[in-house]
Formats: sequence, structure tokens, C-alpha cells
Amino acid sequence: MSNAKRMLFITEILSRPFDEGMKNVALFLHNNLKEKMHLLTITRHDNDVGGLDVERSRLDKFFLSSELRQLINDYNPEVILYMPETSITFNSFLRGRILKSITRDTRIALFATIRRNYTIPQRLIIQRFLRPDLVFLFGGFKDWVFSNIRTCILPPAIDIKRFSIPLEEEKLSLRKKYGIHHDKRVLLHVGHVRPTRNVSLLAKVQRLENVQVLIIDSTTTPQYKELIKRLKGEGIMIISEYIPDISEIYRLSDVYVFPVKDEIASINLPLSILEAMACGLPVITTRFGGLEGYFQEDEGFRFFDNDDKFVRLISNSRMDGRNNRGKVERFTWNGLVGDMIKWMFAKP
Repeated sequence: MSNAKRMLFITEILSRPFDEGMKNVALFLHNNLKEKMHLLTITRHDNDVGGLDVERSRLDKFFLSSELRQLINDYNPEVILYMPETSITFNSFLRGRILKSITRDTRIALFATIRRNYTIPQRLIIQRFLRPDLVFLFGGFKDWVFSNIRTCILPPAIDIKRFSIPLEEEKLSLRKKYGIHHDKRVLLHVGHVRPTRNVSLLAKVQRLENVQVLIIDSTTTPQYKELIKRLKGEGIMIISEYIPDISEIYRLSDVYVFPVKDEIASINLPLSILEAMACGLPVITTRFGGLEGYFQEDEGFRFFDNDDKFVRLISNSRMDGRNNRGKVERFTWNGLVGDMIKWMFAKP
């Protein structure tokens, strides 16, 4: 790797436990970039990075700390990749411009996972004064407004080796482990239990005969205790503890459901949907983010546009998701990172 390019990866969210979408994206980017090039990764000074080979630094609101500046100057990267905790807000563009001012000859690339909106003055300021050299859009965003910014749309990506289709006896064993009746039809959702994710809709299907809704909550975000209490009162099972092997939860389930409508409530291409598909689960989802650009409806994948259709799909459908694994096998982190490197180091 003596002739490898030198890259700096900055993100505020690289911290254990890795139990939600953006943190997992940051982890996969770090691991795969590390295999391909000279990489220095910097994250927040109080993050729990475990055994990861990263530097921790004070990352204040506008990246003005002398500690961060010294790390950047000492490393002298050819490219800085910045994945903001808040995705691509106006302040994210501003921090990108500050990074550019520290090392003027270094290319600055921003990695966006969630679509954001901007006021007209913000758009004008970004276009005229805060443009980075490159923006990566994870899955592509609807209504992307910056035509004068060099942009690369990235496909979904999944750690396919981590997830597998279960054998029937394995599913029964896992249900016993987690205290779920073997005869129930388990509807799974993985993600934050908060109002913006429309999880209250799942109470409607919990009332159906022989259905058990299972939600795996994030351990790293504030909990909405009243919402959790209400959902549990409906009979929904919620696990709020960290699960080291989340693939077990997919393998004990029958259907994966994604009721989220709010475009800033999840990353643009939810990893949980890809993981469920890799485990052969059928998926019932809103037309969220970039999903329609990659997946079409069939016997293993259904979109819904309103609550009534969602309940009907659960009530009447016996979907078969075994072919879903084949749909996601081509979406690898190795391939995604390879494309990113080509874009970051290509002549503009």
C-alpha cells in the first residue's frame, strides 16, 4: 500500500454500540476504506470506539479546534471525506468549507444519508460560497437542488455475509430464545421508537389474529417512554437492549415492516430493509427515500401508500421473500467504496 492515496475520514458518530443506520454506515465506510488506502479516521473525543484504529478529537460546532487543525495538517491528506451526524444540513456545508480553508489543496467530499431542506438564502450561499468538491448521495435524493455541485449517487450496500436465510428448526430455536410463541406470525421493525417513524401504525396490525409485532429499539437515542408504554399495552413486543447479533432477530421473523413516512426519520436507504431481504424476509414498506429506484413490487416486496392498504397487506397477504436475498447480493460495501475512491481521486 506504499503508493496508496491518503484520505482523512471525519464523522461525529463513529461510536459503539453500532445499532442504528448512520452509525453502521460510518463503521462500514471506515472498515472498507481502511482496506484500500492510507486512512486516518477522526471522530468525537468522547465516543466509544473500542478497538477501532481511529483518532478522537474535539469536534466543535464549526470545526475550529486547534487539536483538529493540527491532526489534519500533520496528516496532510489528498482528500477529506466528511460524513456529518446531521447529514447534509446548511451547517454541514459550512463545516466542509472550514475544512477546505485548513488545507486549501485538499479535496472535500461530503457523504449524505438523509435528505435535507434549505431556505432560498441558504441555497444561494451554498451554491456561491460553500460548495464542496464532491457530494455523495446515499441512494440518490428526490428534488436534489444543487445542479452546480459535482454529485455521485451511491447504491445501497449491505454486509451480506452477516445475514442469511434461516432453516425452519433454527427459526423455532431463536423464537424460544427470545420468548416468542412458535405459532405467531412475527412482524418485525428495527429502528427508533419515536413518533416521527409512524410506529403507532403497528398497533393496528397487532390487533389482528395470530400476529406478534416485534420492534427492536435503538439504545443510543432518547426513548419516548409514553409511546413505548402505549405500544406495549397493545401487545407489541419491544426490545430496547443492545443485541450483539441482530441477524438472529431477522431469522426468527416472518415479515419485515417499515412504516416510516417522515423523510428525515431514517437514512435514505434503510439498512434494516436490506438486512431483512438478505435473510429472505418479505418486506412491506412505504415509498421511502430511494427505495423505488432499486426495488420493484413482487411477491416478496410491497409498497403501501396509506394505513388501510398496510392493514390489508398484512391481513390478506402470505408473501414469499426467499428471492429477496438475490436482489441485494450485488450491493456490497466493497463495491460502493471502490466507486467512491474513483470519484474522489478522479480529475474534475
